[in-house]
Amino acid sequence: MAEIELRRERGRSIWPWIVGALALVLLVWGVTEFMGTDDEDFVATTAEEQAATTPAQPPPDAAMPMELTRFEQQCSTAATVDVEQCIGQLGAALDAVARRDPTSAAISTQLQEHRTHADGLAADTASSENAARVGELFDEAAALIRSVEESRAGTAGAVTDVSASHADRVQEAADAFDADLPLDGQREVVDRFFSEAASALRALATG
Repeated sequence: MAEIELRRERGRSIWPWIVGALALVLLVWGVTEFMGTDDEDFVATTAEEQAATTPAQPPPDAAMPMELTRFEQQCSTAATVDVEQCIGQLGAALDAVARRDPTSAAISTQLQEHRTHADGLAADTASSENAARVGELFDEAAALIRSVEESRAGTAGAVTDVSASHADRVQEAADAFDADLPLDGQREVVDRFFSEAASALRALATG
């Protein structure tokens, strides 16, 4: 009888599967690391570019009186201004700047009178009578700014060229206001006056 040779078929080796799985894990890890590094580099580069192109913001001026800062923000650089409110804030800013140095009793009295007049200003911007009051207050404020400059210089009339130019511009802005016309038609003139007054007070506060 012929012999039939029986062979036990050995199971396939598991090692190729293990090696393949490890290779796949390493491949996924390598791709993840590569992409992650690129993202971090991109974020860092973008932040550096933004820092280079964004102008540095000036630090807040701790030496500036709070009243003057408020006046500048709400009346000198704002798109719309409340004339009644801004005249009151101008008086407060003037007072804060004047109090930084010893001033004469006359200036203190003038400042108090000016603020009293400002407190009584009507809110009706269409009134011609109210416009006349605003014109008077503009003139008073311009005169006070000149008085503070002269007092700061030590002798009346002995102001520096820079101070004199500031006072002159404030007075010119006040003179440009027409007390016979309603406020609503003179917004540009009003804005110019507040802007010149803020510039003059800033020069006095930092000078």
